[in-house]
Amino acid sequence: MSAGMGMLAYVSRFGLGSGPNLTCTTLYLTLIATARTRGLGTRLNVLFDNTSGDNKNAEVVAFIAWLVLTDVFQDASFFCMLKGPTYTHLNQSLNSLISQLMRECIYTINSLLSFMFYFPREYDVHDVLELHCLIATGTFVCGLNSPIVASNLLAP
Repeated sequence: MSAGMGMLAYVSRFGLGSGPNLTCTTLYLTLIATARTRGLGTRLNVLFDNTSGDNKNAEVVAFIAWLVLTDVFQDASFFCMLKGPTYTHLNQSLNSLISQLMRECIYTINSLLSFMFYFPREYDVHDVLELHCLIATGTFVCGLNSPIVASNLLAP
């Protein structure tokens, strides 16, 4: 969820993993969608969940630093939620979505995406997208063979 914007949801198959590449890919795609529809501000604020497995948070911080280094943002900050149960707006919406999905027969990815778009409508869902691949985080951090140029974020 993006503060003041609503929800842009992503679905990925288990084989893609759940580490920093998934987090950075979804963050990057969300920033691109935001830039195209509303434009980006000068500051990026990110709220991390309280799971830091796979060295995820360290790589996401490096990715955020890369966004500042490449002048997508002037500065950025992040906040890590406390360890333990988190009862945020996001958690409440996901719990509601999961309980609604458990009552449906879902046989295809398309039906899953449709249900995910329809059920949490009170959270202003903009889109539900299926991810077929991830961007390797190291390409951003190292600046080598970057698949997407940072200036694409700033283009209308």
